[in-house]
Amino acid sequence: SHVWPSYEEFATVAQSLGIYEPWEPFERLFRYEFEEVDGGIRARTTGVGPREDEDFRKTQDAYALWKSVTMPALMIRAKREILPGMGHILTAEDAQRFGREVPGARVVEVDAAHYNSGVHPESVSAIVDFLDGADS
Repeated sequence: SHVWPSYEEFATVAQSLGIYEPWEPFERLFRYEFEEVDGGIRARTTGVGPREDEDFRKTQDAYALWKSVTMPALMIRAKREILPGMGHILTAEDAQRFGREVPGARVVEVDAAHYNSGVHPESVSAIVDFLDGADS
């Protein structure tokens, strides 16, 4: 795991990326996540879990799994790339396909990147609207 000389140095780099917006919720997360070690700070967690998840995901046919979605579903898609040049977690084509092929699906695109799509105000509004209509 990478050791940063200080939290302030990490925060400067992280904020400059423009993907952790708004900064406040991410700052709370990062302050919790980092621990002091010899030479500075490092993340408490490792990349082992996410790498295992990604390796498993690559063995699955996501489209075949969609037929198992039998309840209303909300898909939130980030319009912005993960980082410039890295592409998207969910392509616009796959989001549209999900909306067409999954009964009861609603697809909402938000002006956000992957990392901040969950805290973006458009996402929050879409989730509230979706849940308000879930009983109808």
